[in-house]
Amino acid sequence: MNPRTSASSPLKRTLSGKRIRAASFLAAALFTAAATHPSSAAVIPADMVRAAAVDAVKAYAAANGLDMVVEIPHARPIEVRGTELPALKASLLAGDIRSQTASVRMDVTGPDGSVLRRIHLAARTKTFAMAAVAARDIARGDSIGPGDVTIERMVVGGIRGWYADTGPLIGARMTYAVREGTVLRSAIVRPAPLVRRGDTVTLKAAVG
Repeated sequence: MNPRTSASSPLKRTLSGKRIRAASFLAAALFTAAATHPSSAAVIPADMVRAAAVDAVKAYAAANGLDMVVEIPHARPIEVRGTELPALKASLLAGDIRSQTASVRMDVTGPDGSVLRRIHLAARTKTFAMAAVAARDIARGDSIGPGDVTIERMVVGGIRGWYADTGPLIGARMTYAVREGTVLRSAIVRPAPLVRRGDTVTLKAAVG
């Protein structure tokens, strides 16, 4: 699936009446509506606008194997004029969906596919993953041992350089003090040196 678009199989909700009301739920990246009086304004309710945006983000997350929850804090009704069958399509804009925010574009289209209205909604996202975290409070300069780190399901959206495995952390040193439960990331960890003081080093030289 193209990450710039919503799910390839549209989700639909059939609606009727001057003020559009949900009649049945089949899915939610695309919504269609029928206005009783096409010359008057049809209104797509705020809860339907929010549902379309949420499902567009969820469809992207599912298609890309992301463990994500999403919230649309602000959604308003959309007034539509000039068509008997307005449709509402939600799609993700370019950006890092793994961060804590995403922008969802909402297009209201007519039967011919022309865009009648376009708005943008901000989505708050939380991306989870199994990540390495401190199993205890670790002081600055401390060496990380096997008992100092564990793997837990954590929020990693917006965190750069987090570790999915404890292996690279064993023997490394903390450059900052951290509390138990902190997601460990490369910016606060100094990798273990290849050679430590007192180690025996064997040199081999080849001639020709």
